[in-house]
Amino acid sequence: MTEEFRKKFMLDQLTLYENKSWVVSVRPAQITVGSLVISAKSNVDSLSEMDFSEGASFFECCRVSENLLKKAFNPIKFNYLALMLVDPLVHFHLIPRYERSIGFEKTNYSDDAWPKPIDILHCCGADPERVLVKLKEQGNY
Repeated sequence: MTEEFRKKFMLDQLTLYENKSWVVSVRPAQITVGSLVISAKSNVDSLSEMDFSEGASFFECCRVSENLLKKAFNPIKFNYLALMLVDPLVHFHLIPRYERSIGFEKTNYSDDAWPKPIDILHCCGADPERVLVKLKEQGNY
């Protein structure tokens, strides 16, 4: 993982969980409340370059992430996006989806695109550091 990628996604500030192959962090620009990024620690730019153990580690991160998000915000669905256009390192944006408004930090946030595909350029404005605190409160990684 490059230093540029680490800085852009604020991994030093927003990391929630990591294992030997992946880092789970709160997405700096929240698309919906609880948006995360699951980033490969290796410097590969294609899934086909990864080995099976990295795949198993990825699914562990998915399980941890979804469980924490369910406890904190109770989303109805999860969207995983791996576009890797601007940032070529293998990483997934995990976007929780909601059919109702979510109250968080005295503000109500809605998933305006529900049930259609998410608009990845839209940000709901939730503070990523407060989201990190909320998810860490759920514990039990």
